[in-house]
Amino acid sequence: MVVEIVTDGSGAQVLCHPIWADEADPDRLRQTHLEQVVVNQGFRSLTEFLTPIRYFHLERSARRRNGPFRADFPEAIATTP
Repeated sequence: MVVEIVTDGSGAQVLCHPIWADEADPDRLRQTHLEQVVVNQGFRSLTEFLTPIRYFHLERSARRRNGPFRADFPEAIATTP
């Protein structure tokens, strides 16, 4: 079983997922607790903080623009705010 644990800066546990309600409804296990809009109110400031972060994966052999391996990396960097 996979368990999601969230801790604060001091290491104290603030969340452990799944809980009993998740076990009773397996569809709730398709997303982490932090992904579930209905229950993640306490963590939305974290989501807002992380939203502007972009991930670029580089691979020289790729030729597709905007593809998964970012052959257009220099252009993407130039146009990223």
